[in-house]
Amino acid sequence: MSVNYRINSEDNIAEITASGKITLLEIVKEVGRIMASGEYKAGMDGIIDARLCDVEATAHQVQNLVSLIAKDKSLTRNARRAIVA
Repeated sequence: MSVNYRINSEDNIAEITASGKITLLEIVKEVGRIMASGEYKAGMDGIIDARLCDVEATAHQVQNLVSLIAKDKSLTRNARRAIVA
């Protein structure tokens, strides 16, 4: 598993790229770690690119992740999120 991220303050976006075999829980932990970093600012847009991953996740787990993101108080109404798999 490899997870890399880049915070682009100029474009107000957090870009996360993952590759290899990974679980949804590992992705969630990495997202949390990045959001806790000093570089991440509340309201940033975010994209998780998991096209190079062998992700182990059920539809129910993905729905739970979406619900978790939707409840995140650090997100603003206009912040956009995407997961590309």
